[in-house]
Amino acid sequence: MTDTSRSLDRRSFLRTGVLGAVGLHATGRGRALAADPKSLDFTTFYVGADGGIMQGIVNRYNAMQAAAKINFSAPAWGADYLTKLLTASLAGNPPPIVALHNYEIPPLTRFLYELDAAALGIKKENYVENAWNLAVYEGKLYGLTMSTGTLALVYNKDHFQQAGLDPAKPPTNRDEFIRAAQALTRDGRFGFARDSAGWMPWLTYNWQAGGNLLTPDGKKALFDTPAAAEAAQLEQDLIHKHKACLPTQTASPELPKLLYAGKVSMLFMGPWNLNALMKSNRDNKTNFGWAKMPVFFDRKKAVMATSHIYSLMKRKPEDPAARELGGKFIAWLLEEASVTWAQAQAPANKRVLAQMQKSDDPIVRNMTMWVEQAEYAQFPPYHPRWTQAYRALSQGMEAIAFRGDDVKSTLREVTAGANDILAQA
Repeated sequence: MTDTSRSLDRRSFLRTGVLGAVGLHATGRGRALAADPKSLDFTTFYVGADGGIMQGIVNRYNAMQAAAKINFSAPAWGADYLTKLLTASLAGNPPPIVALHNYEIPPLTRFLYELDAAALGIKKENYVENAWNLAVYEGKLYGLTMSTGTLALVYNKDHFQQAGLDPAKPPTNRDEFIRAAQALTRDGRFGFARDSAGWMPWLTYNWQAGGNLLTPDGKKALFDTPAAAEAAQLEQDLIHKHKACLPTQTASPELPKLLYAGKVSMLFMGPWNLNALMKSNRDNKTNFGWAKMPVFFDRKKAVMATSHIYSLMKRKPEDPAARELGGKFIAWLLEEASVTWAQAQAPANKRVLAQMQKSDDPIVRNMTMWVEQAEYAQFPPYHPRWTQAYRALSQGMEAIAFRGDDVKSTLREVTAGANDILAQA
């Protein structure tokens, strides 16, 4: 971030009138004295390198204005994070500003404020449409999407060279991927390893094959369609037929360790890994590359993604100042801090792409690939029982992929069980 950029940020913020209108009071002698800034907690799930980037952004915001002091924290991730927010909300004391994944909005809607984007100076047309729509639930906008996290292909260029593959030409389709994975499976390592949990490749394969996850009314699972079966068969074949994928289940946090240790040559990874990958290339002389997700099925352009949505939570008693200042902070994040955030995640603000391409920061420049994929990102559906239904699906897929269980009969059983779960909503 240059001094010029910081100056522009400050001038942009001044235009909102916050510095002049909030946090100051007139004395009897007509002088304006600065009041103490209002303390606002900003709670997130940024427990990795992205947390450090966001802390720096928050520090910059706190230094450039006197109305609010934002207190950044990242207490948990996953189910623990949602539980903490629900517990605090039921007690009437949630953090005023929170980061959410799209699937965390439905269980929290009664505790979230509906946002007026126009009043905050945010124009919908400047943002990736499918990312914007993530925060819309039952016709109401409950947040603003700062970034999306699509999966991309990360690969070891040295392994490609050793296997007689061109490191400058990573696989772009299913056949190329299978051939590369087979060639890379050598010397005690595997060409590929699948995530067995929330990021399982089946999701991308299924969407690319033209499949969906639930019926439009959310009452039925679509885990046994022809597209679903094709996607599952590919998962199984990579292990049992092509023998090019790690045949044992590995927890998600352990997969990057296999890549860095040279035990696998290709993984699907999100943009939050880019910082560490580039650091490893620089400090450890590794030679990792990254490319857009290959096209395994060409019926639909799609890739699995996560999301980072900023929302305002209701407190008891109501706190209008927290709501107003929190909204201004969120708007500033999206409009003025997206390029900095590109050091960790892929911004949803389309206007910053040109700035990213010209950035002096190589991490920001390389992040443009993940931003470009966001146009066809796919996300978990909104459904109060989705987590339980997905657990049934992932367990069935583990049986198909690792044990080699029959694809069609297993998917039928999984779908029946998921439908029982969905009916409980």
